[in-house]
Amino acid sequence: MNMTGPTISSRVKISEVLSAVREMSKRLSQQDITDEQLKLFYKISLLEVASLLNGSLNPTYLQYTSFDQPANRPIVVNLPSDLDRIVAVGIKNSTGTTNIAQCILKPVHEYLAVELGNVGTSVYSNSVIACQVTESGSAKLRILPGNEIYNSKMVVGSTPIALKIEVYYLRQPKINNVNYETDYVDLPDKYVPLLVKRIYSYCLLQIQGDIPTNFSNEMASDYRQIAEFLNAEMLNRNMQGLERK
Repeated sequence: MNMTGPTISSRVKISEVLSAVREMSKRLSQQDITDEQLKLFYKISLLEVASLLNGSLNPTYLQYTSFDQPANRPIVVNLPSDLDRIVAVGIKNSTGTTNIAQCILKPVHEYLAVELGNVGTSVYSNSVIACQVTESGSAKLRILPGNEIYNSKMVVGSTPIALKIEVYYLRQPKINNVNYETDYVDLPDKYVPLLVKRIYSYCLLQIQGDIPTNFSNEMASDYRQIAEFLNAEMLNRNMQGLERK
């Protein structure tokens, strides 16, 4: 099961964004920007704006997916191809009615040190650790239950039970296999103006070799304001969560 947040623009098509940028560029020079260059600038710029949103844990690109897996040690699942990074991983029984554990996300080197037995595992005996790795060019999630939680909650006798692995992750924006004429921008409407400015800055570099200081400062201010707004928004959500507790 997948959950998609309110991400794709409901009003602005990719073609409209590229057309606006092209018109802005023509005011500076008769030198034309090719369609392929514009499409490349669009992809780079959209990834940059999305990275800003994901870096602030904004829910714009938040996704949910689940996997039915037996309680192996380790548990290994294939992650979605559009994954940017994992936010949280939970483990439930096969019907999803009982919480078993919330995984502790670890850097790869720390996780593998435990899985390979290079450090003592007693500290994680009643915990479940997990990490995102790349194997054979594909993103995978490795999950390792500690001895105590595994023996008490994940096996019956010596038989592993069926589990539901729930993954919340931030995805990358859709930039491949898009129709530049009919598809809408994979970005909320309120951030489209920033996207246009960022694409235009690449056109400036292509045409003039640099970006005017005033325009560069304006863009930096836009990025800073968005980052501050998102951080304040996240703090507000955290405070509301604490109040409910």
